[in-house]
Amino acid sequence: MFKPEQPGRTFRFHVGLWLVVGGMFSGVPGACLGTLVGMLAGRPVAGVVTGVVLYLLSWLMIGAGIVLAGPETLVRTRRIMLSLRKKFAPKDRREHPAHNDGPPT
Repeated sequence: MFKPEQPGRTFRFHVGLWLVVGGMFSGVPGACLGTLVGMLAGRPVAGVVTGVVLYLLSWLMIGAGIVLAGPETLVRTRRIMLSLRKKFAPKDRREHPAHNDGPPT
């Protein structure tokens, strides 16, 4: 199992994070832009093909980013979720009826 000393501090994590963010922001806008340029150039088929290729490349970027940032991101996310759970968890389960298994009293 992967156990980094300081999660989120390696070059691999940062590259993966940038790939995920870049893939998310380049997918649909890149496809629309590619299609629009093709339409304006008078080659609609080339525009559609360019748009589809740019959209697929954005998914490849997201996948590569998840693979690169994966293990460290899981460790960091678990640590953040545990701290949030400790901070916001009710002290007594009876305070929140949605979390109470029995009938209300």
